[in-house]
Amino acid sequence: MKLDYYEVLVPNETPYKSYQEHINRYAFASDFVKDKVVLDIACGTGYGSDYLRKKEGRMIVGGDLSKNYLDYATSHYRHGKELVFVCLDALNLPFHDGSFDVLISLETIEHLKYPSRFLSECKRVLRMGGKFICSTPNKQIFSPYRKVSVPVHVHEFYIDEFCDLLKEYFVEVKLYAQRYVNLPHRVARSLIHVGSELVNTVPGGHGIKNVARKLLPYLFHADTIARLGVEIRDEILDRRHAVIPYWKSFWSVPGCITAVARKRI
Repeated sequence: MKLDYYEVLVPNETPYKSYQEHINRYAFASDFVKDKVVLDIACGTGYGSDYLRKKEGRMIVGGDLSKNYLDYATSHYRHGKELVFVCLDALNLPFHDGSFDVLISLETIEHLKYPSRFLSECKRVLRMGGKFICSTPNKQIFSPYRKVSVPVHVHEFYIDEFCDLLKEYFVEVKLYAQRYVNLPHRVARSLIHVGSELVNTVPGGHGIKNVARKLLPYLFHADTIARLGVEIRDEILDRRHAVIPYWKSFWSVPGCITAVARKRI
C-alpha cells in the first residue's frame, strides 16, 4: 500500500523536519496518558497511537476516517486490548458521553469544515476534568498571504483565534509552541513573497517560479527523508523540534501551537 506523505505522515517516507515535528508533538502528549483511556483523533498511520500505548496508556483508541491509513496502522503496529484502531468521523464521534480521560487531536482542526462542531464532540466524549490536547499550524507563519498553506487545509488559525475558540468549550487553556521563526526569517519570507508576485507580472513568470520550486528543496536539503523505522523511540527524538511553553515575542513567532485544556468539572 502506497500512501502520499504530503497528506499523512508515513514513517520512512516523510522528510526529516516534518517527521520530527510530528513525533515530538506525540512525545509531549504522552506525558498525559499514563493509566488513562485515550482517544487519538485523526491518528493517520497509527505511529503516534502506538507510541502512546508504550507510554503506559491504559487503553488507546486510534481513530481515522481513512481506511487506507487504518490498514497501514493495523498492519504495522501491535493492536489488541491496549491499542484499538477504529474508523470514525471527527464531527460525529461514535462513542458515549464521557468515554475518555484524555483526547488528543494533533494537526486535525485545520482540516475540518466545522471546527466548532468538532470541539463540541470532543467535549462530549471527555469525562469531567478530562484533558484535551490539540495542535494546529500558526497562520501567521504558514499562510500570512493566502487563505491556507496547503490544499487539504480548510481554515488555519491565528494563535489568539485558536485560543479563544477553545475557551468556548474548555477551561484552563494553556498554550505551548514549536519551531519559533525569528524576525529576520519572517522579513526574508515577506521579501520572497513580494518577489514572487513581481515575477508573476513578467512574461514567462510562472515558468520561472516552477523551476525555482523544483530547485529549492535541493538547495536547502528539505527533501531529506527520515528513515528511522516505523516506531517512535525516545532515542530518535530530535529535541530541537520539541514542544515548549509558549511566550509572546516580537522577535520570534512559533510555527505551530499546541493547547492543553480541561473539561469543566
